[in-house]
Amino acid sequence: MDFWIERYIENQNWIRILFIVYILIVLCLKLIDPVQFKFFIKIINYNQYLRRYVIDRKLNFINIFYLLILILIVISFSFFIILYNNTFFYKEIGLYRYFKIFLILIFFILTRFFILKTLNDYLNLFKDYKLYIFKILIFYSYLSIIFMASLSFIYITENISLNILRFLIFFSLACILSFNVILLKNQIKYFTKNTLYLFYYLCAFKIAPWFWLSKLI
Repeated sequence: MDFWIERYIENQNWIRILFIVYILIVLCLKLIDPVQFKFFIKIINYNQYLRRYVIDRKLNFINIFYLLILILIVISFSFFIILYNNTFFYKEIGLYRYFKIFLILIFFILTRFFILKTLNDYLNLFKDYKLYIFKILIFYSYLSIIFMASLSFIYITENISLNILRFLIFFSLACILSFNVILLKNQIKYFTKNTLYLFYYLCAFKIAPWFWLSKLI
């Protein structure tokens, strides 16, 4: 039997605007680079996408296309977190709280990125660092789209189903866990020469950051 709880939201206007902004950013991606956008939306051509934009050319993450993808990810994950907190912990949904979570996630992601980049430059942790980061970025962007489509459906209904949210949470965690296992498996042979680095990497970048983030949010 499905269980429903009522939601309390002071002002819904900013959330509607949030969905509109998300759609506009997706449209901007198409305008900025139509060819890459075509590869981006065709998940079935994922390997071809990797080969064209990572393997066959020098990839630069500091460009507007990838920065907008990052913003899409943070927008959807921030909204997911605030809706999750409201549903299970009865925390208020408000623009201030959303903006706070948004900034925390931006800081968390960028800090992690630059620390990893710096460590890789000095310790050579990854066989192909840019390919590693690219796969992470694209995976979370796809998950972001699933998030936003699901959350928009949940939000426009009169009530929020706990069962739907639970399914979305478990589905997301299963996807993230599976992705990280596959990603680590591809790097494990390279890490066998640096077992201590592997241990430090798992503790410092796969476990501790998420624990810290959950406490902070």
